[in-house]
Amino acid sequence: MYKKGPKLNDHTPNTTNRDNLGITGAQTTLQAELCPVVNTVTYRAFYWIFLIWNYYDFYQNSGETDFGKNAGRRFNEDYVKKNDYYFVLGNLINNSPDTKNLVGIEKTSNDLKLNKSELFKYNRDYFVSYLGGMQYYNAGCRTLGFTTDTDSEGNPISGMNRLTKGLGTEMGEAFERVIKKTEYYKKYRFKDTGIPRPILEELGSVVRLDLNGFDECKAILRRELFEERFNELLDNKYLIESKDYLIFLYHDYQIKNPGAKEIRKVLYDYFSPRGKYKYDYPDTLEYVVKAWEVVVGRQYFTTAIEMICKAMVDSLVVPKTMDQLVGDLISDSSWENVDLDQTIESLLPSCNFDFDERENLIEQGYRGVRDTSRNCDTGIRIILSVYNRFKDRKDIETRHLSIGGEVSVNKLIELVDEWKARPIIDLLQFIMREWIVYQNEVTALEKVLRSRSLDGYIFEKVDEKYARTGKYPTTDFQGIRLINLFQIMKDIDVIAD
Repeated sequence: MYKKGPKLNDHTPNTTNRDNLGITGAQTTLQAELCPVVNTVTYRAFYWIFLIWNYYDFYQNSGETDFGKNAGRRFNEDYVKKNDYYFVLGNLINNSPDTKNLVGIEKTSNDLKLNKSELFKYNRDYFVSYLGGMQYYNAGCRTLGFTTDTDSEGNPISGMNRLTKGLGTEMGEAFERVIKKTEYYKKYRFKDTGIPRPILEELGSVVRLDLNGFDECKAILRRELFEERFNELLDNKYLIESKDYLIFLYHDYQIKNPGAKEIRKVLYDYFSPRGKYKYDYPDTLEYVVKAWEVVVGRQYFTTAIEMICKAMVDSLVVPKTMDQLVGDLISDSSWENVDLDQTIESLLPSCNFDFDERENLIEQGYRGVRDTSRNCDTGIRIILSVYNRFKDRKDIETRHLSIGGEVSVNKLIELVDEWKARPIIDLLQFIMREWIVYQNEVTALEKVLRSRSLDGYIFEKVDEKYARTGKYPTTDFQGIRLINLFQIMKDIDVIAD
């Protein structure tokens, strides 16, 4: 049943240096359903609006007729990044609030510190990434319908995305009605000469990350995000429900500015029938409440497996066969709470934790912790706590628990149910062999085929022996999109401090 090995998860990230076990993508898949458009790297509404205006300005004023690679480079360097550099500089000069979220702030701050002339020239190297870091917002502009990569008949177009004549133009014009009041817009944005400090100070007072004064732009974005849509690129039903969930948490439970740890506690323990609190919530939020509980449960499940993997890597000082690797790790680990010969079923009752217990256990063995001797003891108990949470949950969507293929919560439930009478050591060995070593082999090979990169391998197998490659699993919690959604909602006046 299990020897066939794991399938790759439903979501495959483009990067090759993370998720080398191929197991974190499952929660990303579910989060993408619950919170489309807004993800863990789109943290401020301003950048969608600002990027759309740059498209508008480019198509209005560049004089380009061929929108291929050369036009794309010009758009990137002479419009988006140039405007962004001066926007960041202006906000720093003006001491605008919330500057910590500005892209490219490190080099721009240094430019401001070192410049004694009061005249600022464009530093093209202020941020090396495409679109000044706004590449993460580009897909959202297309999903929301502000830009497009197809023609009027739906055929793919080459080169740059185009601004849509209706919605994209509407947003571009709304932004322009504000920025055109500045001297930067009127006299300087197309110049290659330096820009005086007072001009940038004015720009920073008018164009701010918090979108103060951009009421029309905020109204357009509110409409496109949170009025019901269903088209080829966007079904925002659950985005709207997730928004309503956050409004409910804000008003009924005073969740005002949630961080990662607080949001895990709320989503996993506030409303679950097997959580500590068992708080009430509106029936209309049933789907998203249960689905977000699964997201966090999946993160605990993933992190626990990664903790065991981290201990395996630390144990692999010299090349070992699989039997030696598993055997040595088991013998070298500290077993304070687990008797490896006891049955899986007998350990289950002790694997129910409240939030603080669960978080403290994980903090002992993830991130940069050097002593991983307790990781196996802790990891197996956290994994079994996930089993306890979701076993026989009729209120949870089965398909949500099945995300992740052979390394899913549903597979965990099936495995534990089948093996309850077997000793804990059997389950631990299975996790090490199938969900870590074999899963890494499958995932790393897929990365080789996709990007020809070898950096996905945690374990290198030579002549039936495994050696460590220097790569480690992520061993950290993944981001939760609701945190960014909450900030976006504040930015566009859906919710107020």
